[in-house]
Amino acid sequence: MKKYLFKYKLLFILRCFTILVCSILDISLAFLLGYLIQLITNRNFDKLFHNGLIIIIIFLLSYLIISYLNRYIRAIYMKKTLITLKNDLFNSIIKKDMKEFTLNNSGKYISILTNDMKIIEDDFFNNIFNLISFSLSFFIALISLISISVYITLTIVILGFFTFIIPTILSNKLIYKKTRYSHCLENFTSTTKDMLSGFEVIKSFNLYNKVEEVFGKSTYKMEESKKDYTLMEEFINLLAALLGFSMFIGVIMVGGFLNLRGIISFGSIIASVQLMNNIATPLSSSVAILNRIKSIKNISNKIESILLSNNKEDIKLNKINKFNKSIELKDVTFGYDENKNVLDDINLTFEKGKKYAIVGESGCGKSTLIKLILGYYNEYYGQILVDNLNLKAIDFNDFYNHISVINQNVFMFDGTIEDNIGLYSNYSKDTIDEALEVSGLKKFIDKLELGIKDSVGENGNKLSGGEKQRIAIARALIKKSSILILDESTSSLDNETSYNIENSILNLDYITAIVVTHKLREDILRKYDEIIVMKNGRIIEIGKFSSLIERHEYFYNLYYLYGGLETTLTQ
Repeated sequence: MKKYLFKYKLLFILRCFTILVCSILDISLAFLLGYLIQLITNRNFDKLFHNGLIIIIIFLLSYLIISYLNRYIRAIYMKKTLITLKNDLFNSIIKKDMKEFTLNNSGKYISILTNDMKIIEDDFFNNIFNLISFSLSFFIALISLISISVYITLTIVILGFFTFIIPTILSNKLIYKKTRYSHCLENFTSTTKDMLSGFEVIKSFNLYNKVEEVFGKSTYKMEESKKDYTLMEEFINLLAALLGFSMFIGVIMVGGFLNLRGIISFGSIIASVQLMNNIATPLSSSVAILNRIKSIKNISNKIESILLSNNKEDIKLNKINKFNKSIELKDVTFGYDENKNVLDDINLTFEKGKKYAIVGESGCGKSTLIKLILGYYNEYYGQILVDNLNLKAIDFNDFYNHISVINQNVFMFDGTIEDNIGLYSNYSKDTIDEALEVSGLKKFIDKLELGIKDSVGENGNKLSGGEKQRIAIARALIKKSSILILDESTSSLDNETSYNIENSILNLDYITAIVVTHKLREDILRKYDEIIVMKNGRIIEIGKFSSLIERHEYFYNLYYLYGGLETTLTQ
């Protein structure tokens, strides 16, 4: 977190300066009170109502201006720092590869971006400045007390040692309880997200009792861990406060003794007691603050590990300005774990401008092959080359500019149909109309009162599965990428719409199409330059439709098993 603490150095320095001035004004208040009390005890009322009143007005105006300026700079500093930190954290999460991302429930990432960031704001950034403020107040007050009485100062130093050291011993327990609370918050957020995302399943299968039980247990664990952490923190704060109170008693007793001996005046005792606020409070509060800062150590480490996980500043990545030649897979083997390969010894070449269909039964590795080409996973054996450049050394920001992907599971942003097709980019009306026509959306849009401006709802809950898939197809086509990848993208469409869309895509000369399909229709399959047949993670046949049929091998059986009709092979 140090990087972000000093990210905006000028604001940080300005904040420290205003804190220093505020501390000096706080200390000045003690001497002002001592001065006024001394005027009263000396019955010097003329000076009290003339000089004293002017000093009080000047002091109050100065305090008001500096205090507001301090809070204003704090607000600007926190805004800029937290925006930068949250953006960097979000970008690091988004840039994870698929394998690393899916190790955690997405609810945990939401918890980190919300709950943990709030903890970091309160317990780190705010407390760092509180610690600076208390430290400045403490040392200025201590120096001021020395000028009043060395004996009082020694009393404070002795009692202050115990005030500081005893609560510090309990800090490790606080760290443990804070970390446990953070984990319970993550689990609660993940559970809540899963429950709300599965609302339809809960309703359909009448899972109310089970869901209430699971949610109740998650809530109980979170609140129980919060209670344990809060009680430990309150105990430490109470202990520090009691020890701080003992310092007040010590100052009053020593000050009273010195006053009786005629060593210091009554006004000096008042000033000393007031200065104690700038010593006892910083000491007791600093213990609590240091413990809170220490308590977020594991949370801070978790956030920093995410921030560092995608730090590729020292790696020079290759740019792809244009897709010119081919995508090649050479001896590619991959498994989601070390015990089983999902893909085994894959050798393929996808040439620019050609159309490829990938077919096979459920679980044969079709979708996994697509995910490797898209760079979702990089822990594979062999090589994947794009225009002879290793995929692992390619800048994916450039690579994805040349690829459009249509997945079976379509995500919708909570916006308009236009927003979800153009993904908030500006396209001409003719370009949009063309995408609507090819995707089969034109008739559907014409029936809507608001047309393309109609809202889709949260994750497209106002649309049917087929309508969402047609929007996804339009989203991919409008980009006019040179590479188009379809992974079971017409599975929710009726036969006629599916046929028309796939036929239109195959007639687009400017694209290289890689299509994972479960619909085996002869008139469509004959249009592909190559059909890639997969079984058990291997490629067992490659060729055009007619040659594959003539071989009377696996594809022949796969096709005629269903009488040459559309085949639905669940992926």
